[in-house]
Amino acid sequence: MITRITILLLLLSNSLSASESDGLDSLLALHEQSVFDEDHSQIMENCFQLGRQYFHLEDFKNSIKYYKKAIKKARELSNEEFLAKSYYYLGWVNSRTSNYSEALSYYMEASKYSFENVEELSLARVYSGISSIYRSLGEYEKAYSTEMKVLSEFEEKNDTSAIAGCYYNIGTIFFYQKQFGASLENYQKAFDLVKLLDAPRLQYSCLGGLGSVYAELEQKGKANEYNMAALELARDIGYKTGIGYSLGNLASQHEKEKNYKEAKNLLNQSLNIKKEIGDSWGVVGSLTSLGKIAIVEKKFDDALDYLKEALELSIEIDSKPRQSDLNQELSILYDEMGNKELSLLYLQKYVALKDVILNEKTLEEMGRSKGKYEVQKREHEISMLKKENELLGATKKIQKLQIYLFAIAGIFLLMFTGWFMKQLKFSRNMNALLEEKNDLLNSKNDEINVTNKRLEVSNQNLTQFAYVASHDLKEPLRMIHSYTSLLKRKYGSSFDDTGHEFMYYITDAVGRMQTLLDDLLDFSRADGSVGDADLINVNDATDIVNANLRHRFEEDNSVLIIHKENMPIVRAHRTQLVQLFQNLVSNGLKFKADRDPVVEVDCRKENDKYIFSVKDNGIGISKKNQARVFEMFGRLHTKEEYEGTGIGLATCERIVNSLGGEIWLTSEEGVGTTFLFSLPIPTDVPELIS
Repeated sequence: MITRITILLLLLSNSLSASESDGLDSLLALHEQSVFDEDHSQIMENCFQLGRQYFHLEDFKNSIKYYKKAIKKARELSNEEFLAKSYYYLGWVNSRTSNYSEALSYYMEASKYSFENVEELSLARVYSGISSIYRSLGEYEKAYSTEMKVLSEFEEKNDTSAIAGCYYNIGTIFFYQKQFGASLENYQKAFDLVKLLDAPRLQYSCLGGLGSVYAELEQKGKANEYNMAALELARDIGYKTGIGYSLGNLASQHEKEKNYKEAKNLLNQSLNIKKEIGDSWGVVGSLTSLGKIAIVEKKFDDALDYLKEALELSIEIDSKPRQSDLNQELSILYDEMGNKELSLLYLQKYVALKDVILNEKTLEEMGRSKGKYEVQKREHEISMLKKENELLGATKKIQKLQIYLFAIAGIFLLMFTGWFMKQLKFSRNMNALLEEKNDLLNSKNDEINVTNKRLEVSNQNLTQFAYVASHDLKEPLRMIHSYTSLLKRKYGSSFDDTGHEFMYYITDAVGRMQTLLDDLLDFSRADGSVGDADLINVNDATDIVNANLRHRFEEDNSVLIIHKENMPIVRAHRTQLVQLFQNLVSNGLKFKADRDPVVEVDCRKENDKYIFSVKDNGIGISKKNQARVFEMFGRLHTKEEYEGTGIGLATCERIVNSLGGEIWLTSEEGVGTTFLFSLPIPTDVPELIS
């Protein structure tokens, strides 16, 4: 269905693509005539149009050639409009050929111009291009903060196509950060916006992005649906780059299914297309995949050739994400070949690069950037409301003044001067009394504000402490885990039973410490301080939870029942809502009885609140222990009986409280437990359940 709808929308674009070659011949002839006539203004215009035409034909070498000629003529004619446009498009075409340093320099030149008189372009689009370069280089925090600023500007201008492009770019940033839930959310937003636009290449990008993220979430059906739709669309519009990447995505699916012959066939087709158009980033990706398959097939010489070539090219384009992946694969390869020294060397390089491009600090900075964007968006809305209120207030003041004047005139005419004076005196006495009360209230408010400030500072200090403690402790834990794994791999055959027992205790302790630090970090973030809450469809959150826990359901032979028809829209933070439901569902799966686990999620309306329930058929909780379940580190069982840190339910309580609700439970030993929590009903959306 997705494929057919998309293709029907693009029939017009397809017919236009077929005539591009004819248009190029005509444009070249026009350019030759303008050169003969020495019409410099027309030469500049023609060179610019030839640059764009060659770009759409994916002949990037000629595109760069003519854009540079357009810049030369624009300088001669002091034409700032064409200088700005040509610098922007030179940045664009160089980024497509993975020449990131050149692309960045051209974008920076373009950013010096205002773009006020430039059609179809804006300074925001320039910075969106800069963001894409940062993303390819692995500088995710810079990429994200730049993209959020750009998104804010496009939303003010109501530029739907550009907004969709921003959401796609943000989804890609999260994808390479391995934050697949957030990636899926942003790709879906982009696709929802772009479906009805005449923007076939952006439609292709959204389809490909959704296919890739569903593949990572191991939802094979959806991954295949979107990847095939992307490939069909790319072929219909003659988009070579899109064909190359779609073939690579389909190859990845075959690789996961161990169908290596078909995977290699598709990868070689993809590699040839990417080499033809000069896409070094894509070439590195295809070579890496071929190298990984060669390792599995024990063809170590072939694997070494693929991975070495890919590493050299990734260093040449200065892409840290690609270098990180390749160092990991080379470490695995040399370990398989028995060269432990080189395996350790590449493992250390991988760990060092991974810590640079994929860490909690980067995610924290990205969160702050999103918070700033939300604040700016809300401030703009408040500013618009204030202006409306000022206009309305001015009108009301005039109306009140007219009534007041007529009233005074009526009083004088009716000779009620005495009564009026008495009323005036009474009014003054009341005002004096009210002023006295207001002074007292203001004094109390000042005291409350001081106390609130102190509490705010205290909370910020506690949150910062939890973050720093967990983040700084993770680095030595990673090194302990890496070197313990190497020690076990290299000398494990020499250990006696006691040695193996000691190694088990080390790795088990590291794993439990890692889980504890992750849970502490989640608890520190669950205070609602990530910006203003949004209107969220609860079904979206539970879909992500269902995807995240899919493997767990299969392993435990468990069932998750969600009454989707009863799920409402609430005002919350999407990531915290997902974490809330995921913690409660995981809790129901963990404390299972001697029967297959069943967890049921439902919702009902009660007065001005929604009451959510997460019911399981597990071991239940005794009455004497029910009061302890939300305590920090409040474990009711030993770690040998049930894993966990005792922080998950405390985090749930903190999230619910930050959203203005309450959480409680009912339970019966041997029967199961039901966790219930309330959230306020938003006043600005229609009711969805009764």
